[in-house]
Amino acid sequence: MSLILAGGNKDFMIVGGEQRVLNKAGMVISEHYRKVFKINEDFIVAFAGKVRYCEEILKPVLERKGEKGHPLTNAELVDLIEKRAKGAKERLEETKEDCFFGIIVCGKTFHGRPKDPKNNPYFMQLYTYDGDLSISKKTFRDSGISWAALYGNRYNHKKVCKELFVRKKALNLKDTREVFDQTFMNGARHDKTMNNKVLYEILED
Repeated sequence: MSLILAGGNKDFMIVGGEQRVLNKAGMVISEHYRKVFKINEDFIVAFAGKVRYCEEILKPVLERKGEKGHPLTNAELVDLIEKRAKGAKERLEETKEDCFFGIIVCGKTFHGRPKDPKNNPYFMQLYTYDGDLSISKKTFRDSGISWAALYGNRYNHKKVCKELFVRKKALNLKDTREVFDQTFMNGARHDKTMNNKVLYEILED
């Protein structure tokens, strides 16, 4: 089901994801499937769960990865993702398909402008579906570390990560990455749906 971790504060954002994909029977079909993407210099998306729905929701955004000229603003990208997540929810309600998907979106509020905790802060939004669509939105304006985890397996990655944060007393990007590294390593030992091949994307002025 994957494990995605994202976190940060007013100074940085970091998003990490492992790369295993399973089929319906639980067999590994890829150990190198990218689930974290830096779309532009201040916008990251990541996903966990049913690949077909995640790819469908993010398709028009991923197609703009590295696009030059006149790309959509970060606000327009977020609106597009939210609209498509709601559309996926409606289709799943119609088909009664058993499905989990999660999308994390991180970036600067205003694309292409200097990061500023007051006027142009980092943000993080989560879209998770597991029978119903849940939407969570956070803006980062202080130095305290906030983070989120996406996973669909029974193993409680979030609990482990929280315990590591408490123990580490993380204050910065280096600390946060160390906590995430330990969480991924622990998960790879206890959760067969994920591996330890982790990719990170980072936003930091």
